[in-house]
Amino acid sequence: MGLILIRGRFSATFSGPVVRATLSHVKKFTIPCAFGARMAPFNVYVGEPAREPAGTHPLEQQAAWLERERGGVIPAKVMTGFAQLLEMARESDVGYEELCAYALGTHSEPSAAVDGD
Repeated sequence: MGLILIRGRFSATFSGPVVRATLSHVKKFTIPCAFGARMAPFNVYVGEPAREPAGTHPLEQQAAWLERERGGVIPAKVMTGFAQLLEMARESDVGYEELCAYALGTHSEPSAAVDGD
């Protein structure tokens, strides 16, 4: 499967029919992650998450990939913070990625490419 993100949109291509999904905005954040006893920066990409299934964490898939492929863990405090921001965004009816950028003091441009992290 190839994954290319161009100007805030991505398309996933499989060997069969082409499957496309779009995100209106995606922001890149660099967060501290644990790799054994060592902390190191790691990029996560935040967009407007799906509302279903309910209770899904906005970084769940990225956290699972990081642990499975790189042996890293996103700290619980960071995971909790992103989950709280999602709850606030939904309660206030504002964009999740925009609230994250505001709350974290980051005015990043939409990500230009996603390749492996």
